[in-house]
Amino acid sequence: MEPTHPALSVIIPTYNEEANIRRTCEAVLAWLRAQQLDWELLLVDDGSTDCTLTIEKELVEGEPRARILACSPNRGKGYVVRQGILAAKGDIRLFLDADYSTPIEELDKFLPHLRSGSDIAIGTRRAADALIEGKPPAHRHLLGEAYVKLAGWLLGSHVSDFNCGFKAFRAEAAERLFRLSRRNDWSFDAEVLVLAERLGFRIREVPVRWAHVQETSKVRPLRDGFRSLAALFRIRRDLRRGRYPGVRC
Repeated sequence: MEPTHPALSVIIPTYNEEANIRRTCEAVLAWLRAQQLDWELLLVDDGSTDCTLTIEKELVEGEPRARILACSPNRGKGYVVRQGILAAKGDIRLFLDADYSTPIEELDKFLPHLRSGSDIAIGTRRAADALIEGKPPAHRHLLGEAYVKLAGWLLGSHVSDFNCGFKAFRAEAAERLFRLSRRNDWSFDAEVLVLAERLGFRIREVPVRWAHVQETSKVRPLRDGFRSLAALFRIRRDLRRGRYPGVRC
């Protein structure tokens, strides 16, 4: 008899996360072990140069449902999220940020939607019911707002929050979208969600609890913000040139 696929895969992308990964992984494992479902945990490392991998190996030792995918050299968050999503076997595949800005318990809000018709559930911080604990600096907030508005204008998207690092996909949607995706940088979220809209996948935005983790953030607002804005033009170009097979321009 062939083994059944896990009901849930949790993917955590990491890059030089020695300050966060122990706390995050322990919290995620504790939550998963308390659930009445089959699960797996994938820690996908993006060529870390600190002690992240060493800590991860300690954390997964003795837990057969957890594994590490070590990627090298550093390629970008979009690359490692793609590797994790496509290596996962779960019927539902969630990725969350290693700084634990949104806790794993928020998945409880997603599961009813994913089990009742939605193909994708994504966290949003731009809804009245979202719980924001510690707001980002004003310049980072303004860049985020500009990013959403520009994505809507350039790509015709109706998503309110592309970059919240807490997104779950049913397996069919995950496989289709991440095999099509091309972006390795921070813009991969927008690319995947725009492709989902154009392919007719049903997206549910869910208000979540989110905390800004300033002291360990890898984001350099000006550099990464403007690179992400420029990437939206590249996504539009790729759409217009038919570089996503089966996706209308």
